[in-house]
Amino acid sequence: EEIHRIWYKEPICTLSSCLPLQEDIMSNEKLVETVDAMGKKNGLARLSNFETVEMCAKSAKEATNKFDYTHDVKDIIRKIESLLFDPNGELAAQLVANQALDFYKQDGITEIEEALQASAVERRLNDILLDDEKKNIISIDRRPAIVLSVANFSNFLDLSRKVLRNLEAGIPVVCFHRNSNSSQHVFRWAKLLADLILIHTQDESKIR
Repeated sequence: EEIHRIWYKEPICTLSSCLPLQEDIMSNEKLVETVDAMGKKNGLARLSNFETVEMCAKSAKEATNKFDYTHDVKDIIRKIESLLFDPNGELAAQLVANQALDFYKQDGITEIEEALQASAVERRLNDILLDDEKKNIISIDRRPAIVLSVANFSNFLDLSRKVLRNLEAGIPVVCFHRNSNSSQHVFRWAKLLADLILIHTQDESKIR
């Protein structure tokens, strides 16, 4: 019940550069009720208006044009990842609880452990990629990566890993939430990630 109250009090909204939009921009956005996988109402969401969409498109373009890859954010992202997906940690418990309430799928801890095994391989591949760029063997395309959200927990973790792998390579990410059922847990994950980024870096423009 407490989680559902939060989902009503703090509606799904657009995040830009890890932060919610200014209140004056969101003031004319329509509020709608969200539903879980069984069709039960469980919270609120703000429907982005044209102004919001245009602002986000501009932000993504600026991230592409102005990104300065003179810093290495890999360690920051991997620290955040370890906090998010520690099977014994509080944040992993939040992810599992949100998923269970929204999608009614169980055994999220096992799926997080499986995701960590896959992430270990992906991190090694990214290490090779970034090392090759430093050697001028390749050049990484840092136009924004589009990541779509789904409700299945394994796929949710797969997609979240795509976000993290792109971010650690300095690639901006645009993440779309679901517009049907079970959209709450996906937004709560994105908001949690955004909050962690702001906590662990003093310049959020480095990670977008």
